[in-house]
Amino acid sequence: MSGFDKDSLIKAQRARRRRMMLGIGGVILILLISAGVYLGTAVIDRVSIAVAPDEARDIAQLEILEGTGWIWNDEIIAVRSPLKLQVFADGFKREVLTVGDATWRRGQLDVVLKPLPATVKATTKPESDEVRWYLNGALVSVASQLTIDLPAGQLTIEARHPHFEPTSQSITLERGESYQLSLDLKPVKGQVEITSAPSGAEVSLNSEAIGKTPLHLELEGGEYEIALSLTNHDPRKDSFVISLDNAEVSRHYKLAVSNRDVTFSLTPSDGSLTVGGNKVASRETASVSLPVNSRQTATYSKPGFRTQDIEFEVNSNFGNQIELELQPVYGMVEVRSSPTADVSHNGKVIGKTPVLVRMQTLPQTFTVSQTRFLPETHTITPIEGTTRVLEVNLVSEKEHRLKSSPDTYVNSLGMKFKLFKEADYFTMGSKPGELNSRPNEFYRQVQLQRPFYAGVHEVTAESFHKFIGTNRIPTVGNRPITGVSWKEAAKFSNWLSKLEGLRPVYRFTGDEYLGSDSTADGYRMLTEAEWEWLARKAGRNQQTIFPWGDETIIPQNSGNLADVTAKGYAAVVIPQYNDGQAVVSATGLFQPNPVGIHDLTGNVSEWTHDAYDHTVPSGDQIELDPFDTSNATYHTIKGSSWASGEVSELRVAYRTGGSRGNDRIGFRLARYLY
Repeated sequence: MSGFDKDSLIKAQRARRRRMMLGIGGVILILLISAGVYLGTAVIDRVSIAVAPDEARDIAQLEILEGTGWIWNDEIIAVRSPLKLQVFADGFKREVLTVGDATWRRGQLDVVLKPLPATVKATTKPESDEVRWYLNGALVSVASQLTIDLPAGQLTIEARHPHFEPTSQSITLERGESYQLSLDLKPVKGQVEITSAPSGAEVSLNSEAIGKTPLHLELEGGEYEIALSLTNHDPRKDSFVISLDNAEVSRHYKLAVSNRDVTFSLTPSDGSLTVGGNKVASRETASVSLPVNSRQTATYSKPGFRTQDIEFEVNSNFGNQIELELQPVYGMVEVRSSPTADVSHNGKVIGKTPVLVRMQTLPQTFTVSQTRFLPETHTITPIEGTTRVLEVNLVSEKEHRLKSSPDTYVNSLGMKFKLFKEADYFTMGSKPGELNSRPNEFYRQVQLQRPFYAGVHEVTAESFHKFIGTNRIPTVGNRPITGVSWKEAAKFSNWLSKLEGLRPVYRFTGDEYLGSDSTADGYRMLTEAEWEWLARKAGRNQQTIFPWGDETIIPQNSGNLADVTAKGYAAVVIPQYNDGQAVVSATGLFQPNPVGIHDLTGNVSEWTHDAYDHTVPSGDQIELDPFDTSNATYHTIKGSSWASGEVSELRVAYRTGGSRGNDRIGFRLARYLY
């Protein structure tokens, strides 16, 4: 039906309704007026109804739902009272309104009718959730179908899918109408090229076999899963999409040769395995993945064994197993030593040097040991076809101790000691007829061989008081301790030895002296021979009569002797000698002797270790390290003191004996190194 015919029909229907309403309205109006006249209370009024939009005005219809009134054209005539009014038109949503007092007074009611939408439902053949729906070129939805309400008018609806050609349809929508349409999708046609290296691979597309490479295919748009397989090569899987934007697809696949596990059994374990130039972690077994049908090399080695090299081919079947067993390699080792000693290998004695043994070419450890020598452990690796010699020169325990001991050290009391290694030959005492000599100065030939430490200074009162704990002996400070007996000096020596972890020299039971231990390394007093050697020979080409030389004239500042200042204290004083010290002075106040020992001239005489006896020694025998071990009561005193003024007393050979101390006697410590 044309638009013109439709408008004419609407106008005719409206005129017919108006004629009907006029007749009905006239009757109602007469009834209303009659009722009002009868009652005497009626108020007759009217309201004009203005309908919008224009399209609805000409076809709008009015209907009184509640209340009494008459509709005349676009007006309502009624006794003034609330009315419920319905306004409707084809293609528009109905409106229900209430006419109240305010509306009657205003005389007009505006009504806007809302157009009813058109409903569109569109689908595709085939259906797909990936369809993209466009209305007049604008994307509105991605779904398998489109259901949408739209205003009346012209519309172009389009369906797009990546695997199909786009399709569209144009329609004219009327208000309140429903439209259903289906769009046919035409698949995209794509060109696919599939190749492989090597060629001849079986190709499956979406799990369906389609042939061997190379392949040229024409396929419809869509998603595809591709699989390639070739004997002795790793399979390949891939996917591709044919779409409107990607209609040409080319795939080239390089197929890798398949690998197989090769297992090596290794004897001995934990060697070095190299396969194809690559190092492989190995214990008792090792597994390596290698290309099928390939030629490979393997090398297995371990120190002490003969290296094994092999070539092999990797079987395409499973179960490649290779056994590699190395054979041990041997060489000869000869162990020599000086002196002859026991040889141990892995804790077991295998003989005395020289020893010749056959050993595997691995690092071999030998221990060479002998009593009173330091054991030595050496590692040597035998070499096949030759004899390796291990030469060991053992160092005695004494020699080691001598080499490792410091030349000087300071002990726990702050006393400094100096090491004297093997001393040279000298003579003790005085020769018969020597000027100022005495009968008890026996002439003796002596050789000192045992290394010993000698105190650089005499023992001070400060050090001694740490032993006795009180100041019962009046000597103070860094002056030499005096007034101590030989036993007290010996007990001090033992106390200090124990304090420093050394073996005591002197043996006591209570206060009873039992003798001494010549093998102990603890503190002791200098032996008489050591004292004389230090005083007359150490550091000199020739031994001397006096500590300063052979001349009776005393050089100034030689030591603290009975000088002119000692007059009144000493029985005899040395004329024209002044050392500035009347009695005992501090230790180290005067210059040391040539080997750095202080106060061997003057200050205090010194207790020595040895017993004081009158036994005449054999004149032809050389005494080696003379050391008294007896339990004698009287012991030798050596050296001059601050009260010495007679020439005879100043000689090195001068000696006397005693057991009790006095203000002119002190002592100096020493100890054997071993």
